[in-house]
Amino acid sequence: AEQEFDLCFMDMQMPVMDGLEACELIMARTRGHRQATVVFVTAHVSPAFERRCEEAGASGYLPKPFNISDIKNCLQSVFTIRDGADASFSMSDDDDDDD
Repeated sequence: AEQEFDLCFMDMQMPVMDGLEACELIMARTRGHRQATVVFVTAHVSPAFERRCEEAGASGYLPKPFNISDIKNCLQSVFTIRDGADASFSMSDDDDDDD
């Protein structure tokens, strides 16, 4: 990518290549940017598959089906690991309130 991005939700099944191959390509093409943060979103649920995602360079794994708290927990974990223990992450609807 020409510009840095915070997160890529990666699907496993895509028309041209699978998510593992796409993740490996993203990891190889950082072009001076911070290492990409990739979270797999997939119905493939097994420790072996989760390990394959990690080996491809993924930072997280979100098995389907999921709810909003699963997404929040996954992202909190990913950004805490990436940015350190002091990382803060919020998905509340009232983040932009001035109160």
